[in-house]
Amino acid sequence: MIVVRHPFTRLLSAYRDKMIKPKPLPARFGFKQLQKQIIQRYRPPNSDLTSPYPPLPRMEEKCSMLDSLLGTM
Repeated sequence: MIVVRHPFTRLLSAYRDKMIKPKPLPARFGFKQLQKQIIQRYRPPNSDLTSPYPPLPRMEEKCSMLDSLLGTM
């Protein structure tokens, strides 16, 4: 028997581990920079949001965009 996690559970785990930590590890993979890129691309300039972390729906959009570009899923 093989036990696997649901894809959304995996996405949520990755979000918590890489997007809402002040210093996500490993640093060499640039998750801090990715956080900034997601905010820059998806947060409107006139937004009231001030959090330094991208909200989960924006991470989902970024994953979907990467998937369509890479054709990995």
